[in-house]
Amino acid sequence: MVFSAFANFEDNFTSERTSLSADNLALREPQYSASYKPLMPVGDTNGKTVHQFFRFSVPFKNTEAFVQAASRANSVVATEIKGAFLGVFMPAAAGGTNEANVLHVRIVYPDNKSLGMSIDNYFKGTKGAAGFNEMWALSTGIVSNSIEDCEQFPTAKN
Repeated sequence: MVFSAFANFEDNFTSERTSLSADNLALREPQYSASYKPLMPVGDTNGKTVHQFFRFSVPFKNTEAFVQAASRANSVVATEIKGAFLGVFMPAAAGGTNEANVLHVRIVYPDNKSLGMSIDNYFKGTKGAAGFNEMWALSTGIVSNSIEDCEQFPTAKN
């Protein structure tokens, strides 16, 4: 996944975008493009991180309750795993049918050990597991679940 961050959608759609380098373009072939709005504050993802990435199908009427549940889960995850945090993103523009009624949940970990610890904690039934289950109950199911090794490569010029 390649992403660009902007302070708002006006900047997103009016900026002079910096082209990706040939090295970055060679990594992947873009499947589609979409713009997302974070529905809760997110932590710092600079450098290398590991993401557990869920795509939940959430009825629009449950969006606010889902984000509240995610916020509670985030508080527990951040306490259980140092440097971890959870973010919820709503597709706001484009994405086509791939993103209709889907909320993205990224649980960001500083390393693979932390990811493994968190999954173990889930199956032990910790408070973080209860928060995640509350989110799941507000959805109609998980559309996809993946683990991604991520690293940011800032390209913006001041």
